[in-house]
Amino acid sequence: MIKLKDLLIESPSYHALERINDRMKEIGYESKERKKVAEKALEYTRKSRTRSEAVRLFTIPNIHGIPWSDKSNGDEIWAIIRDNTLVTVMFRRHTQPKTTKALRVDKITIPDKKSIF
Repeated sequence: MIKLKDLLIESPSYHALERINDRMKEIGYESKERKKVAEKALEYTRKSRTRSEAVRLFTIPNIHGIPWSDKSNGDEIWAIIRDNTLVTVMFRRHTQPKTTKALRVDKITIPDKKSIF
């Protein structure tokens, strides 16, 4: 379980940490990998200079969920930052639109490096 004291950062929302822990654990990622996602999300949160931003953190290799199920089925991990606070981390399918309208943010950031796993 990721704990705020382990990250040594400004406060993300509890919801964001819960999403990282629960969703990534659900697909088999260990605590070390979940912490890496949290740290990357918070790195982008500190750098954010806009009111709201979506950042694609990672692409998860070899994950193919059932399209309409109650389990996470996305193969990309996205951070949503609002007013310099990490508010949530979510999974999205690579086929879903990556637009400000679709993600309801002012800015989209897609770093060159897709995955660190």
